[in-house]
Amino acid sequence: MKKYQMIYLAFALLLLFACNTSESNNTQLPTLKPLNLSSFGVPFTIQAPDSAVVEREPMAIEEGISIRKGHFEVYLDIFRTLNEPTETAASIKQKEWEMIKKDTLFESVRLVKEDVDGFVYEMKLPKQEKNYGFFYAIIKDGVLYEFHDLLEDNFTQAEAEQMYKAVRQ
Repeated sequence: MKKYQMIYLAFALLLLFACNTSESNNTQLPTLKPLNLSSFGVPFTIQAPDSAVVEREPMAIEEGISIRKGHFEVYLDIFRTLNEPTETAASIKQKEWEMIKKDTLFESVRLVKEDVDGFVYEMKLPKQEKNYGFFYAIIKDGVLYEFHDLLEDNFTQAEAEQMYKAVRQ
């Protein structure tokens, strides 16, 4: 009888490990290629899926551009004037992180990856699964460019990290 219990236990463990795949294994990430944004007045080339839709977004204060295809959704805010001439991409990144941490909508928030001028973060809304986002700031010729995820969708950690890596200069 013990022999059958051991076989059953071994089979159950094998089944458990075989079915327990991580989110990164379940996420089909798109293949990216260079996308030059100069036709939109942006002096950068980022990585994006083939045939991504790039559109200007009407904004009151700043300009906006969205880059979308499937679950790859990047938004770019363009500020032609800085609030303070001494601002740096690092200081803007820090202000953005502080604002996200103070957002009362989130049950919890934590940094997943951090660089001088950007980060990937995990957030959790009450009664929902974890969601991931990113933020990346660049200042070039006195213009502030802020890349971030579109908040309309839920992203896995792998998706957020891929979008973050795609926009980093």
